[in-house]
Amino acid sequence: MYIALLRGINVGGRNTLPMKELAQCFVSLGMEEVKTYIASGNVLFSSADPIHRDVRALGKYLEEALYNKFQLEVPVLVKTAEEIGSIYSSIPPHLIPDKTQKTDVVFLWPNLDNPEILHTIPIRKGIDRVTYVSGAIIWNIDRFDQNKTYFNRLPQFKEYQHMTIRNANTVKNLYRLLNTQHPTSHTQPREKEDLN
Repeated sequence: MYIALLRGINVGGRNTLPMKELAQCFVSLGMEEVKTYIASGNVLFSSADPIHRDVRALGKYLEEALYNKFQLEVPVLVKTAEEIGSIYSSIPPHLIPDKTQKTDVVFLWPNLDNPEILHTIPIRKGIDRVTYVSGAIIWNIDRFDQNKTYFNRLPQFKEYQHMTIRNANTVKNLYRLLNTQHPTSHTQPREKEDLN
């Protein structure tokens, strides 16, 4: 199983892409078990084609297909079920979003996937609690500090073009959907109230 994370669709009325049409596009490409999750652009799917085992090449293939179908230039980051499970399992239980704190997962394209990324992005000491894990950055703040965090400055940096962000609860639910279809060896999802 794979998850395609589409960057920058259905944001502020730009790059509008209905999920039903997106799913149909994946099916037309021969993907199986296709399922979308919320409008931010998350597509779960499987493929028996050996050529699709290279997730970087698969992402490029999907980008080209989306452009040909919808005339939209949409960056696509493909993660395996195991990779999603590993990233989700790296989020400590006490950092799952609730009414007092907010946690986001900043997924990284391969060219940024290195611990050194933490030295090239804005992090406000005492406000932003940031951890690198393979494939992503876990970014946690108190909700009270949402106007103080440097998380909001990320779009000003060139590295932002090679990131796509999901709330930690979205990652939790993606993992849960993957685990429902194809159980993995990772621990079962921690049940928490879904909060942005």
